Amino acid sequence: MARVVRWTPSPRLAGGLILISGTSPIGVSVSTCALFSARPWAVLQPCPPTKLHSAQTAPTPQETSLSNLQTVATVSRVESRLADRSATLGSNTRILGIRVDDVPRSAIVARVVDAVRQRQRAYVVNANAHLLTVARDLPWLSELYDGADIAFCDGAGVQLAARLLHGRLFHRTTPPEWLPDVAAVLAPEGCTLYWLGGKPGVVERAAESYAGQTGLCSVGCQHGFFDHRAGSEDNARIVRHINETQPDILLINMGMPLQERWLYDHWHLLEVPVAITAGALVDHAAGHVRRPPRWVANLGLEWAVRLAVEPRRLWRRYMLGLPVFGVHILGELAMKKRERKV
Repeated sequence: MARVVRWTPSPRLAGGLILISGTSPIGVSVSTCALFSARPWAVLQPCPPTKLHSAQTAPTPQETSLSNLQTVATVSRVESRLADRSATLGSNTRILGIRVDDVPRSAIVARVVDAVRQRQRAYVVNANAHLLTVARDLPWLSELYDGADIAFCDGAGVQLAARLLHGRLFHRTTPPEWLPDVAAVLAPEGCTLYWLGGKPGVVERAAESYAGQTGLCSVGCQHGFFDHRAGSEDNARIVRHINETQPDILLINMGMPLQERWLYDHWHLLEVPVAITAGALVDHAAGHVRRPPRWVANLGLEWAVRLAVEPRRLWRRYMLGLPVFGVHILGELAMKKRERKV
């Protein structure tokens, strides 16, 4: 027997948030959270649980005022960055045949915010040493990256390769570093996320936690354990659900190159303004994996920390993949030197 435990109005949806609790046909106690819209064309949409203040934990007027001031200050800071004309997209080049943009974080934030506000179609991808290595055997990756609005540098290995091959030190960043700035601007405007990928249970915790941390709520989530083959029933169901829930940003968190392949196969079917390949963001947001301090990444040692934390999953990528990447870069460098002599 199911019962409505909690109802919270939602002006943006002309409806609200329902927490339903009950017992399954096999006698297991279950609870779920759903967005309900009073609009006649809307459907019941699954959503991660949202923590609401109870009477005992309601914020004081002073806490509410301080929170509002902090939000206004954050939005003002980010908006000033977006207005800075120097925050423009940098130049792009090719490393091992894959396009990589030299672009600062502020420019990525500006492009994502503009695309959401103007309802433009845009997708953002990242390039690290692992992707550039596997791309040699996956020619479709070059096509995907050529069609991206932004293909940013995500890793010290790519930075080093750019310096060796092109004499420039690229800006380097990761989605967890710039998505909070996106959220600071778009959350007050009622924009939403959809999370795709991650382990069952982890993706739901990520959506809930990220909403609490950034204010950017989620209209749906789907774990990454489904039939990824193009044309599968699972894919058709997921694409349909994403389009029905109408998120402003789709976060694809399935690891490389699986997340890129899913985007390559389904971008033309999606009706979302922005899609972002976000990798391990789902694990970071859920608190499942902690990110190392920024100074570790600045020293180019983030891979070592990740390897120490997840050795069984990542040892092939780093212990075998990085030397292979280095050999490929040295080979391309030797080829460029021969071309100069000719």
